[in-house]
Amino acid sequence: MVSTPHLPTPPVGSGGTELVVGDLVAALVARGHEVVLFAHPGSLTTARLVSFPTVYQPPIGERFDWRELAHLALALQHREAVDLVHNHCLAAAPVLAARLGLRALSTLHYLHPLLRTVPDHPVVAISQHQRARAAGLRVLATIHHGLDLRRYTPAARKGRYLLFLGRFSEKKGAEYAIAAARRLGLPLLLAAPPAPGNAYFETVIRPQLGGSIVYLGEVGGAEKSRLLAEALCLLMPVQWDEPFGLTAIEALASGTPVVGLRRGALPEIVEEGVTGYLVETPDDLPGAVRRALDLSPQRCRAAAEARFSVERMVAAYSDLYQRLSAAADTDAVRWAGGR
Repeated sequence: MVSTPHLPTPPVGSGGTELVVGDLVAALVARGHEVVLFAHPGSLTTARLVSFPTVYQPPIGERFDWRELAHLALALQHREAVDLVHNHCLAAAPVLAARLGLRALSTLHYLHPLLRTVPDHPVVAISQHQRARAAGLRVLATIHHGLDLRRYTPAARKGRYLLFLGRFSEKKGAEYAIAAARRLGLPLLLAAPPAPGNAYFETVIRPQLGGSIVYLGEVGGAEKSRLLAEALCLLMPVQWDEPFGLTAIEALASGTPVVGLRRGALPEIVEEGVTGYLVETPDDLPGAVRRALDLSPQRCRAAAEARFSVERMVAAYSDLYQRLSAAADTDAVRWAGGR
């Protein structure tokens, strides 16, 4: 399992890819698989952890793409000791694809342009929305993310606030969450990593902080779980076609409905009138929040258990691993209907 070298697997705070990979690895080990995890040296795992100090030294460690390239290239030196390579470093995927005959696949946490240079490399889409945009790639399966739901527990009583959880960027649309909260007269908590030098944060978000709009900084662990569980709803006014939306399933697992824009993969996650509401424009958010206040926390949690558990995700990947391992060579995986 080649996780990213950027953050520990699982992460202490933010880090969606690393969170999913951490839960997947833990579940595979619990099933009796022998897993070697190539990841950041700060990772905590039940698998055998391998890290590479040179990856973090200048100038390699200062560049996202160089760091991934070096990390995956060094991990592949261990390829003879494993049956299959599951890669999550998409900027370095061509390095993996160059190893002809190696049983391997990559999960599309996003669509990196370099993937178009290696269209025969087996990949897994994380949503049907993403798969539709991966035409020309060899997509073996669509597997929604899952999480260890034991980390999330619905609250006995809700608080009186709305929650925005993510990063400060134009894509995430925090300013629309602020506008909706002000129109509703409800407090909004912004839980996001610090953004020093971030022009969007400094010019759009910071001037609006204060009073009922509270910036908490980055949160993780038990504090994130509590914030999610006690929130009236999670606001996701995304301004791009997000390929999944991990915070949405964290909210549902916490018994909290999701209100957002009908973009990307969110329609695959949010069941209208059951686990949240999706709208067409930011101006429609306040009305959707009012309706979401009547939704059942128990039904949100039940939806997460039925559709987004780590057990469901690991079962899907295990089936794929077995069929890949049974293939005579990499070309034999065309059975999966990628193209």
